[in-house]
Amino acid sequence: QLAGEDPRVCAITAAMARGTGLEAFRQKYPERFFDVGIAEQHAVTLAAGLSAGGMVPVVAIYATFMQRAADQLIHDVCMQNLPVVFCVDRAGLVGADGETHQGIFDLGMFRGIPNLEILMPSDETSLREMLVYALNRGGPVMIRYPRDYIEDTIGEIRQRMGSLTLLREGADVCLLGAGNGLNRCLEAAALLKEQGLEARVADLGMVSPPDRESLRELARRYPVLYVVEENASTGGVGTAVMEAVDCLCRVVRISLPDRFIEHGSQKELRNRYGLDARSISGRVIRDQGNMSTGSPR
Repeated sequence: QLAGEDPRVCAITAAMARGTGLEAFRQKYPERFFDVGIAEQHAVTLAAGLSAGGMVPVVAIYATFMQRAADQLIHDVCMQNLPVVFCVDRAGLVGADGETHQGIFDLGMFRGIPNLEILMPSDETSLREMLVYALNRGGPVMIRYPRDYIEDTIGEIRQRMGSLTLLREGADVCLLGAGNGLNRCLEAAALLKEQGLEARVADLGMVSPPDRESLRELARRYPVLYVVEENASTGGVGTAVMEAVDCLCRVVRISLPDRFIEHGSQKELRNRYGLDARSISGRVIRDQGNMSTGSPR
């Protein structure tokens, strides 16, 4: 749709046209579609060259394979501050794709790169908004989204707080999510309500750089911020929140362990690693009990 509005928009992938959803683009705009084969490094450098020449390239690569092009991302795109959009698919647990495809390490690799903004949509509406924003930003933007099909069910209850989106009010605890972690937050908040706890739920949206001012405001209201993400703990969204709030409150990272995650369905792996709604709500309830009794945390 955006390519129809702007003849500069082109698409690049690395032997993943079907997996990244670019087949329709290939058919409609063959002169603006580039499949470089299994050569992610070349895909990124090609995007840098096209961008420098006045095109608006969108590079669609799986999260686990984007890691191959770290050097090109840093030196060819971000150091030049070129307007390239990276659509990073399979961010998080991937289920049937298996151990090699778990998209859980790229965020920790890329979050500290200067000039690069990293966004994580939570539904169709936010993905569309982020793509339009990225194409107009004038610098490199990475949009990380999961393999899940996520229904567009939260668009009507949005309230902005800086770059954060508030989806549910609650005075007792605060749950922060990004990508498909947000859906687990909303499910956990419903379970917490059954236990008499009102949870505020916020969508982080932009995870790098994080909205420091808004996060610090939340940190002054709540003694604990719970961050839910399908990412390795080190260097992920929770780490970004910890850096942003700077010891104003405790940050609990509900994430994957820093290890290679085995094959399994998304549901199985979420249950195994405490990323399902029931595990998240249980963790919050235990924490609240410890704080009320003064037990060590």
